[in-house]
Amino acid sequence: MKRLFCLLLIIIGSIFVGFHIIRLWRGMALSQKAYTRESLLEAASIEPSNPDPYQKLGVLHQYNLLQVDLNESVRYFQKAIDKNPLEQEYWLHLAKIYQRMENAAASDRALENAIFVFPTSYRGRWIAGNLLLQRGEIERALPHFSYILNHYPNQSSLVYEVWGRSIDNPDFILEKLVPHNPSAVNQ
Repeated sequence: MKRLFCLLLIIIGSIFVGFHIIRLWRGMALSQKAYTRESLLEAASIEPSNPDPYQKLGVLHQYNLLQVDLNESVRYFQKAIDKNPLEQEYWLHLAKIYQRMENAAASDRALENAIFVFPTSYRGRWIAGNLLLQRGEIERALPHFSYILNHYPNQSSLVYEVWGRSIDNPDFILEKLVPHNPSAVNQ
């Protein structure tokens, strides 16, 4: 009877520990709450050199369902950038916000900084190209998409789909967008 009880206790303990390890591994915790403005400001005051709370505050203000505040979002992303100017994601968020605010010059500066920080990034090139296409700046979007076609050929179908919807001129796409190498022309 004592053996059975010990075996049962070991099995229950193993399941309990395994459950918590898996939940932590997946990034979830039972006591984890949603981010609030107050909790993020408290986190920023505890560790002022950490840019993450400012980035999360920027996202919170950017996508708040009740009240979008793009100016606050810009302010927090600029604080995050002050703490870590080498994080491309912060610059990309800033460029998107300025685009929504219809401030093309500021959006361009943020995009330039994002590409400068990580020039080989697929995500940076993709977002820069798409933001420029949304503004109708086709000539400026071309180098970003050409870069993707040159260095990320597995993403070529997405690029061609976007350009097929943007421009109904296959000759333009072949002449200007497609890199001049045999594999790119084949795709």
